[in-house]
Amino acid sequence: MKLNDLFLKSYRRLEAEITALSDNIHFCDAHSDVYSHRIVELTLNCGAEIEAIAKELFCRENLSNIKAREQLNHHRLEGGGFASAAEAA
Repeated sequence: MKLNDLFLKSYRRLEAEITALSDNIHFCDAHSDVYSHRIVELTLNCGAEIEAIAKELFCRENLSNIKAREQLNHHRLEGGGFASAAEAA
């Protein structure tokens, strides 16, 4: 299973749970003081999913940057140009 599919599956599960909660608690300003351990649990689960997605995106972006840097350094070592300012002087 792809990671994106896993995140989408988690999103849909959370969405279904929040929709089910709305059957019991109408989401409006009049109910803004309503407390439920289920609301807290869903809020924490949403935060955990956001954190997991953020970490994955961060790792993907940094990994691609690291790979690009390694390729550039490899190209420099092979004599492919890209001389630094110190080397050019």
